[in-house]
Amino acid sequence: RQLRQRYRREKKLEQLDLVRLKLFLAPIALSQLPARLLPRLPLLWRSHTLRCRRQIGRIERIALHACARLLGHWLTIVDLRSPCQGRTTQTVRCGFMGDRLIGKRVLVTSCDTYMGPPIVELFRAEGADVTADSGALIGATEPADLLTETGEIDVLVANLDLAAYAARVRDIDDDQWLAGFDAMVHPLMRLVRAAAPSMIDRGGGSIVALTSSSPMRRMRPQATSYVTARAAQNAFVRSAGHELAAHNVRVNAIAQNFVENDTYYPPAIMENEKFRDRLKSEVPAQRLGTPRETAELALFLASDVSTFTFGQVISADGGWS
Repeated sequence: RQLRQRYRREKKLEQLDLVRLKLFLAPIALSQLPARLLPRLPLLWRSHTLRCRRQIGRIERIALHACARLLGHWLTIVDLRSPCQGRTTQTVRCGFMGDRLIGKRVLVTSCDTYMGPPIVELFRAEGADVTADSGALIGATEPADLLTETGEIDVLVANLDLAAYAARVRDIDDDQWLAGFDAMVHPLMRLVRAAAPSMIDRGGGSIVALTSSSPMRRMRPQATSYVTARAAQNAFVRSAGHELAAHNVRVNAIAQNFVENDTYYPPAIMENEKFRDRLKSEVPAQRLGTPRETAELALFLASDVSTFTFGQVISADGGWS
């Protein structure tokens, strides 16, 4: 009886989704979906995952996103093509636009670089009131001034980056060495220092730092300066997270590597054969991570489902570290 009821319920959902598609979807978008995808859309809305052996074209992507938005879904297409095995499969994932951050006030720094854009987009889709700041925050008082201007917040996303400085130890220049700390380490400390008091007064909050897993595994010798700055970030998160845990202020970091972003892994990098070979030999997942995957992890740490997570540096690098 339960199986029959479940079957009927799913059939009703499938019929309802088809009705919604017919009523609300623009004909031009619907006409661009090939016959191989159209019958499978109800399955996608219900199971949230759809695997495609043939690559999804640009027009098909636009049509799928149009379908999802009209039905109140978010949608992302994850390219699972392996550069070492030549696979061309892709996975389409979708889900309901949720309310995981409704009522939360969020500040995201460096919103137009590194992981800022996908985090801002996802957090807003989940109901957060997001203040997106594009400043570098290098000045000694800039982080505190930004927090004062923004007002009370529930979540701080410290998104800080700087292109890796390539030099061996014997060739490190003082200015370049200090630049890494000025751009990534000092702003992080100043942001947390400025945000913590008000969070403590209000009974808690969440601070998410976007760092790197490069200090967790041996990197190329010429990356020593960059790796040291990132290691300082991770050490600060661990120490500050443990101290502020008693006040219910969660300080955690996403230590990522091999994730698509314009600073370190722009789209054109996959055209480099040496990099594809490196991906094959070093990264167990044998692909680059997507910005959406990092944004989802940031959402977990920012939301109320991670209220027992303090002072953690979580790797997001396809198993590399």
